[in-house]
Amino acid sequence: MSWYYSVMTGKSPWQTLEDINRQDYLNEHKPEFMTILDCNAKWNKGEPPPENLAYRGPFYLDWDSDGDINSVLEDVRSFMRKLQELGFDLRQASWWLSGRKGVHCTIPMVCLMSEKAKNLAMLKGVPDLPDIYRSLAWELITPHLDMRVYTAKRGRMWRTTYRSRTLDNGQISWKVPIHPEQLLTLDEQGYWDWCSQKRPDIRPEDAEFNKGLSTLYSVAIANLNEQKKTRAKNKAKKLSFPNPSAVPTIQALFSGDAVNQGKNLNDIKLQMAIAAVAVGMNTLEHEDKYIESIKGFIEKRSQIKGLTHSSKHDIEVAMREAFRYVAENNYFEYTSIGLRSILQEEYASNLDYCGIDMKDEIERVKFVQNMAGDMHASDLGVVQLTSKDVLTVSDYAWKPDSLQVIRDENGLITHYSVIPVVLGNSLPRMVISLAELNNQVKFSLHIQKLGGHIMGLTMKESSRFRQALLNFAGSSSDGYEELKATCLEGVYVDVADAKENEEHHTESLFSRFWVEAKTTHEGVVSKSSIHNYPFYVDASNEAGIFKTDLFNVPEQNKSELQEAVKHLLDLNGNTYSLSVVLGWFSACFIKHILYRMDLIKNFPLMQIVGQAGSGKTTTINLLLNLFSFKNKLNVLAANNTSRFAIEKRLVSSASIPVVVDEVKPQNVSPQWLQDFRGLLQVAYTVGSTVSKGGGNTAGSHYAELSNQPMLAPIAWLGESIDTSQTSLLERLVPAMFHLDDKVGRAEHVKFLSRNEVLISALGYLLAKRAITCDLLDLKNSYLTVEEEVSHLLYNGANDRIVSNAIAVTAGFDFFTATLFEHFGDVFTEKLKAMRLALLNKAFWTTEVASEVVMFMKSMSNASRESDISVGKIVIGTHYRFMDGDSAAGRVQYLIVSAPRLFFSYRKRCKEIGVVPVYSSDRELHSVLKNASFAVDSFTDTSLGTDCIKIDVAKMEEAGVANFSTK
Repeated sequence: MSWYYSVMTGKSPWQTLEDINRQDYLNEHKPEFMTILDCNAKWNKGEPPPENLAYRGPFYLDWDSDGDINSVLEDVRSFMRKLQELGFDLRQASWWLSGRKGVHCTIPMVCLMSEKAKNLAMLKGVPDLPDIYRSLAWELITPHLDMRVYTAKRGRMWRTTYRSRTLDNGQISWKVPIHPEQLLTLDEQGYWDWCSQKRPDIRPEDAEFNKGLSTLYSVAIANLNEQKKTRAKNKAKKLSFPNPSAVPTIQALFSGDAVNQGKNLNDIKLQMAIAAVAVGMNTLEHEDKYIESIKGFIEKRSQIKGLTHSSKHDIEVAMREAFRYVAENNYFEYTSIGLRSILQEEYASNLDYCGIDMKDEIERVKFVQNMAGDMHASDLGVVQLTSKDVLTVSDYAWKPDSLQVIRDENGLITHYSVIPVVLGNSLPRMVISLAELNNQVKFSLHIQKLGGHIMGLTMKESSRFRQALLNFAGSSSDGYEELKATCLEGVYVDVADAKENEEHHTESLFSRFWVEAKTTHEGVVSKSSIHNYPFYVDASNEAGIFKTDLFNVPEQNKSELQEAVKHLLDLNGNTYSLSVVLGWFSACFIKHILYRMDLIKNFPLMQIVGQAGSGKTTTINLLLNLFSFKNKLNVLAANNTSRFAIEKRLVSSASIPVVVDEVKPQNVSPQWLQDFRGLLQVAYTVGSTVSKGGGNTAGSHYAELSNQPMLAPIAWLGESIDTSQTSLLERLVPAMFHLDDKVGRAEHVKFLSRNEVLISALGYLLAKRAITCDLLDLKNSYLTVEEEVSHLLYNGANDRIVSNAIAVTAGFDFFTATLFEHFGDVFTEKLKAMRLALLNKAFWTTEVASEVVMFMKSMSNASRESDISVGKIVIGTHYRFMDGDSAAGRVQYLIVSAPRLFFSYRKRCKEIGVVPVYSSDRELHSVLKNASFAVDSFTDTSLGTDCIKIDVAKMEEAGVANFSTK
């Protein structure tokens, strides 16, 4: 069998060549593009491709964006971490910077297939290989991954590294290979620097079979086969639309004349894309044709003022996004009901304009009767009409006008919210997912759990049973009411849009709730506009991530609760640390309210520090009872918890803290520790986003990624303060626990451990106050604390430390106010003493030398040691000096090579028998680059790559003596 590849340069036609002496041809002609896959046939332009095409070649991926290149790089790093989770060695793949805000990657076939399968693929090829790779890419998808590259016929065009290109700004750029280690830490400037010249090829490590990737490859094939079956079924029952003019509405739809422009663009874009597929624009290659056909709609939509997507560009982007989602996705089917939902009344009321060609009134009547079916719902249940009798199908129904819907970002309904009626009695409102509603066994079990009954039904009868419920529950409504879906458990804050000239962030704009997986508890609800209750919806975690049930805690005896508070305030002998912990945990309840009021942008990290046996884990486990009742919240074990599991919790609440235990270098891998520290840096800023798999909140496609804000507070436990980075030190509040502080405290631990329900009852009081307190009072209290703490601690250069102290003190004052509301002055004197300890200036202004400072001190010493010393560093080899200009005048800079310093550092650590803080030269380079005294990161002509330029004066201010000049 012969194999072929194709090449082209500029606007020249494709040239198809047989795979003989390929490398010699490439070296001589240096084509701009070459197909990434080989094909088993060749054909001329204008001819249809031969049947039975097969391909061979690596799994290829392309990330691209018109926006910020840093988001693309972070996207690629997320993908790389996924590969590492599968046990894949990143050096076995090939990585390139495309030279224009993109990144390319190829993974050899041998990593995906057994040796036998790979040999067969190389010999005979794999049919549908581009489609298989597309299905595989869905399993590993990240937001900027370009799914349009899997439409190969000749084998998919792929830019080579032979030729440069000129960008729009006139810059010359190259597609260049890059080491994965370098890519993991690359920033935007580094991207353009690396693409500024041609780079030598990088030979990947020998590829090996990977079980994780092989499993995903098998899943991709199974998914593709299932899609083919679904495609065949849908094709068999698809309405016949030879062209848009066959159905008048399609023409009016695309021109914008028939569209109800008052509808949400999410609804419109989805239905229009489905209609486009129905009329034959059913592949990704039809995207431009589709956009051209709906220019009339885009023009009309852009002329309407006050819409979220108001510009032609924004509307086109949204329409393209929906088309890419629907095209070649066989799980979307055209229905007249769906199309009718976005039409103006004059079109929607005429079924001729809904994709069904009715010849006369008789056909119309038949259609309506068929849709209504033979089942009907009432307050007493659902009945089936037969020619002889009326049969009771179920004593379960939905209350009229109670039907509400929850949609995902693509406008798809994912859940219904209804008021169930069983035997004529209304039950509390419930949320039912489409997955449960459409599963006959699960839905029958749901009805039975509510005390209802349902007869056995065929699949067709089940469909009509559901339709009868929907018709009855929504029969009197002009349209379904939209609900707010949230994946946030705990405190939930909804802010209405401020009216014109109305002051933002006043109490009239806010609604507050406590959200649990099964129930939403109302606090203060805004009266200025309608606020729908938020419902917890997470398709992959229906019972919740935290599973909080705090509002189920029974009312407690006041004297017993008072006794529990007394024990809690004496739990630890270190008054400052106990005040910090209580203040931080209490601040968690109001953190999101303060954030939504624009009073805070960051929330302090907390590290609980203490030697083994000092009681830190016991204390934190007790305090986690503040956030739940029977469903206990426990700390996460660092050595058994992935970064992704932590991220999942961080996006699942805005008030319930995530606590990680045993964060020690000897307990976890260097990579885990590096990832965790990076996550902490980001989580400090409230609302920083993270890409989450498994679909979105409301349950969209399982293979999708969505960006979700990290809102949950985070704390961790260890035996020493994490001093790895100055920037991390500034973001954390340490609480020190010591063995001596446990003396005489056993009775308090014993009482609280036996009466955890009392701690939950106290947590209920804090949560209840958070969602019902006067917001103006809360705001004024915070501003008073801000002024007090700033006056006490601010020195002009410690903004983050002051911000941390303000947050903790505000939380402590909230805790104090809650106790005063329920117990009066009983604890006033004790709390005053604790607050005095909390605001002890000495605790907040003590500077702890970061690991990077200690590292530089060690290197400074190493520069002065004798030549026979282990780890000696030498001027000209490990570092050098240079003079330069700054705002302060002529200054001296120190240039250090991170890889060379790291080698000496490892030797010194080994010599004295200590565990290195930094596990790789890449990690050290990243830390040095972010140090307060670092000026720049670059490639030095004499010291090589990954060098750091350091301001000597600033380094000396940090307490590091200058390196030896000899």
